[in-house]
Parts: sequence; C-alpha cells; structure tokens
Amino acid sequence: MKIHPFAVGVILLASCAREPDTAHIAEFGSAVDASSKALNDIADENRKVALLAEREDQAGAFIRNTNFNFVPKPTTVISEHNIDLRRQELLALADYGAALKNATDTAKLDKLQAAAGKLVTSTASLVALAVPVAAPIAAPLASIAGKGIGTGIRNGYVEKINAVVSRTDPALQAAVIYLKRDFQIINRNTATALVHYEDASKLNLVLMLQKKEPAPAAPVTEGESTNASKVSASGPSDENKAKPRIMIRDPDHLASLYEAFLKKNDDVSEANTAVEASAASVSVLDKIAKAHHALAEQSATAKVKVEDLLSISSDLTALLKALEKGA
Repeated sequence: MKIHPFAVGVILLASCAREPDTAHIAEFGSAVDASSKALNDIADENRKVALLAEREDQAGAFIRNTNFNFVPKPTTVISEHNIDLRRQELLALADYGAALKNATDTAKLDKLQAAAGKLVTSTASLVALAVPVAAPIAAPLASIAGKGIGTGIRNGYVEKINAVVSRTDPALQAAVIYLKRDFQIINRNTATALVHYEDASKLNLVLMLQKKEPAPAAPVTEGESTNASKVSASGPSDENKAKPRIMIRDPDHLASLYEAFLKKNDDVSEANTAVEASAASVSVLDKIAKAHHALAEQSATAKVKVEDLLSISSDLTALLKALEKGA
C-alpha cells in the first residue's frame, strides 16, 4: 500500500513532537535528583554552623577561665524527629528524580511507578502529621495515596510517563510546601547562628591577642636608692613590672596566633557558604514545583521552567562542592 508523502510527514512530525516531552522529563529528573541530595547535605552543613557557634561560646569561656562545657552536638536546632522526616522526604524526592532521569528507557517504567508511589506515600504520611495546618494539601493526596501510579494506562509509552507525572504532581506540590517551611526555619536559625559565630570568633581572637598577665613588683631592700630600685641592668624597672602588661611572646607564639586567625577566617567563610546555599534552597524547591506542574499539565512553558531549574540546581551543586572542598 502506497502512503501519501503528506501522511508520512504528519507521522514524522508526531513522532518528533513526543521526544521533547521525555527529554524535558529526563532533564527535570536529573535536576531533582541532584538538588534533593544537595538540599539534604546542605541542611546537615547548616547544623554544623549552629554547632560552631555554641562551641565558640564555650571556647571563649575557657580562654576567660570561667565555667565551660564540651559541645558534642548543637542544642538549638530542629528536633531529630523532624530532621528524620525531612531526610526521608528528600530521599523519596531524589529517588523519583533518579527514576525520571531514565524516562527514555522503556524498560524502566516499573521503577518510575514505584518511585512515584513511594513519594506519594511518604508525603501523605508527612502531611497527616501536620494536620490541621496542612489540611488544604491533604485532600488531593488522599485521592491518590494507596492507588497504583500510572496503572490502567493503555496508550503509548510517552502517555504512560505523562500519566505518572500528572498523578504524582499533587504529592510533589505537597512535599515542596512542607520542605519550604522546613528550610525557612533552617534559614532563620542558621542566619542567627552565623552572626553569633562571627562575633564570638572575633571576640575570642582578641582575647587571645590581648590577654594580660600582671607581674608582682620586685621588693626594694633597705639602703638601695630610689633610682636603683627603678632601673635594673637586667630588665625593665620594678615600677613597670608592677603594671599589667601584654604577655611577652616568642616568635612561635606569634606564629600560632597568625595561624589561628587564618584558620578561623576559613571556618567563618565556610559557614557563610553554608548559609548562602541554604538561602537558595527555597528558590530551588519553588522551581521544582513549577517545573513539575508544567510537565504534568504538558504546558508550553515546561521547557523554560525545566531550564530554570537546571540552572539553579547547577548553582546549588557548585555551592555544595565548595563546602566539600573546604571541609
């Protein structure tokens, strides 16, 4: 049977039109996978800032010879339970992203459906704990939690992928709402801890530099002249010895102070990078939600939104690598 050239063209155009869909989905998955892992690591780095601030306070107490304690872990952070919930949610989001990265592989649809189901279940459990605050986002999840993601779709492979993305969208939007709230708390706490850490570090460096040591006056024996008691061929006068004075330091002591300053400067710079990365977390989550929704709706803006996400995800990953190099 002869096929009209126009029909061939239509078939080719239809075939080409499908490719960008899975390509954008795969790009989105790659960005979500990387961003979710980075967000988890960055949250841990920000806990370290709180720990540094508390340790710096205790170091200052030690230098001043007042009561001090060792600080094995920070005391002014989000509860361990909430930290575990965030990690589980970010892991589920990362797994979903990793599955979407392979959206062009028809043999891995089952893994995508499983990862999407895991994200839905994880988010539904998370939202249930936040009720009534999260009640507005609990209803959409209730309609899909426990049901097969992507099952019953009998059309082509691309349609199945789109169906999974569409059915998972309410769960992802809910996950982003929760994670944004969590990171907003982290950002506020860490920004405060950073200022405290910088101030305490400066104070401790000054204490190290200017710590004074009083020296007792040498006794004056009977018969010695006033001038003789004040001047000695072996060193400073007794009068000067009686005054508080800057501790005499040998070159090695000065070198250790110099090294201490440089080390503290690096530590504070690393803490600033952690706070900067954390500040970007809300924007990353926003772009994840917007890009996924555009993909779920098969919107014409999906390409642009995915590209925006790829850009900010790359920046976030770069900040994380900077933290790893500084460690």
